[in-house]
Amino acid sequence: MLQGNFPEAHQQLTAAIDLDGTNALDYHNRGSAQLKLGEYDKAIEDFSRAIDLRPDLKDTLLTRGRAYSRLHRFLAAVDDFSRVIDLDPQNCDAYLERGYALYYVSRLREAIRDLSQVLQMKPDDADVLLKRAEMFMQTGNPAAAARDIKKVVAMQPDKVDALVRLAIVLTQLGKPEEAIAVFDTCIALEPNMALLHHNRALNLQGLCRDEEAVQGFSTAIDACADPIDDRPVIINAHIYRGISIGRLGDHEAAHADFTKAIEESPDNGFAYTMRGCSSLERGEVDAARADFEAALRIDPQNKVALYQRAFINFEDRDFRRAVEDCDAILAIDPTMKMARELRARALREGNT
Repeated sequence: MLQGNFPEAHQQLTAAIDLDGTNALDYHNRGSAQLKLGEYDKAIEDFSRAIDLRPDLKDTLLTRGRAYSRLHRFLAAVDDFSRVIDLDPQNCDAYLERGYALYYVSRLREAIRDLSQVLQMKPDDADVLLKRAEMFMQTGNPAAAARDIKKVVAMQPDKVDALVRLAIVLTQLGKPEEAIAVFDTCIALEPNMALLHHNRALNLQGLCRDEEAVQGFSTAIDACADPIDDRPVIINAHIYRGISIGRLGDHEAAHADFTKAIEESPDNGFAYTMRGCSSLERGEVDAARADFEAALRIDPQNKVALYQRAFINFEDRDFRRAVEDCDAILAIDPTMKMARELRARALREGNT
C-alpha cells in the first residue's frame, strides 16, 4: 500500500472507487488504510461495503472484527470472527480474536474453548497459554492455570511474568513452600521488584515463619522506589509486617506499622482494624474502640471490627450493644461460631 503512505493510498483508492464502486478489494484496501489512520468507524464502513459485495471475504471479516474490538464493540466483533470460522474452521487468528473478544464480555468459558482451539494449532504459544491460565483462574480452576503456566516456564525458564503468575497460583492452591521457591527464582532475576519480596513474605507468614516474613516485608518496603506507584505495596507491607511483628510479641512496633499504613492510606479499614487489635494487646481499650469504629465507618460489614467492638461492649457490660454487633455479624455470616457464642453469653449476662 504505497510502502506505508496511507494518506496517499487512501486518495488513490478513493479515486478508483469513484470510477468503479463494485470492486470489493478496493473497499477492503481503503478500509485498511482508514484503520492505519485511526479512522475506525470509516474503516468499518468500507469493510462493510466490501462484505456486501463479497460475503466470503475472510480477511475483510477478520479485519472488520478487529476494528470493532478496537472500538470495544465486542459482540459485533464476535459475530465477524464467527463468520470467519464458519468459512474457515481452521482459521487460528479468528479463534484467537474471538477468544479475546469473548473474554472482554465476560463469556470466559467460551473464551477458554476458543483459546484451546488456538493451542491445538499452536501448542507452544506462550502468550495464549498465559491468557488461558488467567481465564482458568477467573473461572475457579487454578490447577488448570498452573498446568498452562508451568508449560510456559518449561519453555522460557527466565520469563519473570510467568514465574510470578505461577507463584501466585501455587499460593492459591495452598502450596506455600513451592510458591516461595518460585518467588526465590523470580527475585534472583529481578532483585529490586518490591512486590516479589512482599508476596514471598506473605507465604512465609502463612507458614508462621514470622521472623523471615518480617525480613521480607522490610526488604519490600526498602525496594519501593516510587512513593506513588509503589504505594499499595508500601501500605500492605506495613500492615502485614505489623501482623508478624505482633505475633512475635512486639506490639509497640506492630502498632507503629499499622499507624504508618493509616498515614499512607487514611481510608484503609484493614489497617484500622489491625491497629485496634494491637491497641487491645497494649491494654488501650478506648483507642481500640476508636479504631474499630473508624474501620466500620469505612466498611460497615467488617466482621473482625464488629466482633472486637462486640467483645469490648461485652467486657464493659453493655450487653445490648454487644448483642447488636453480634446480630450484625450473623446477618453477614450466619456460620460465624464465635459471634453466635458471644451473643449467647451477652444474652445470659444481660438477663441476670
